[in-house]
Amino acid sequence: MVGDNCSVNQCICKKDGTILLVECASLKFNLMSKDFFKIEDELITKLRTIKDRMNLRRVSHLSPLLRNNTRWSSTYEMVKSYVTLQLVIVHQGQDLLAEYDAITKALQKYTLKLSAFRRLFDKVIKKFPTRMAATAPIANNPNLEYGLAKLPSCPSIGHQKICDSDNSIVKAVFKKRKTVKRSYTSTSRMFRHHPTNASVSFQGPSFYSLICGKVSPVAS
Repeated sequence: MVGDNCSVNQCICKKDGTILLVECASLKFNLMSKDFFKIEDELITKLRTIKDRMNLRRVSHLSPLLRNNTRWSSTYEMVKSYVTLQLVIVHQGQDLLAEYDAITKALQKYTLKLSAFRRLFDKVIKKFPTRMAATAPIANNPNLEYGLAKLPSCPSIGHQKICDSDNSIVKAVFKKRKTVKRSYTSTSRMFRHHPTNASVSFQGPSFYSLICGKVSPVAS
């Protein structure tokens, strides 16, 4: 068992007798760092006072960082990264969101026929197979859905004549649209006090690469 040298882990290993406790390497490194910084801890504590901090500013623009024992650095980095990427994220997903919006509104039309509904969903499945196909990972029982998809269509639906209105509905949903750029005043205010963040630009990343954190900002 790999873990820290706490009393609970020691008790488990002693009572069982067959489990060996291996101390975590990260814990050892953390303890070693604390022992190392004990030498400088008195100096760092003194520099944090108002008087000595003013004296430090006379020779350097840097200030000592506050030690945080709650281990929230990953959360801080996540929020900081999102603030930097926010201006780009809200624009990168507009095309995809506009297409989803068009499909949703088309399905809500009271004049929509069952044949047009079938053709519309066939088009959606072909365009988004990873989420809408019968064998998609999101399916609870992909084998059942794949078998149902192989069943022949109902004659009253599958063999009826396709109307021109059905084709026009499907074409209207998937036509190319001009994305309207929106202004985000709240975000611009947030960047007003951070000119270094406001000058961040991106060289054509996709919406998904931004979300996954695979794109790094390039300062313009």
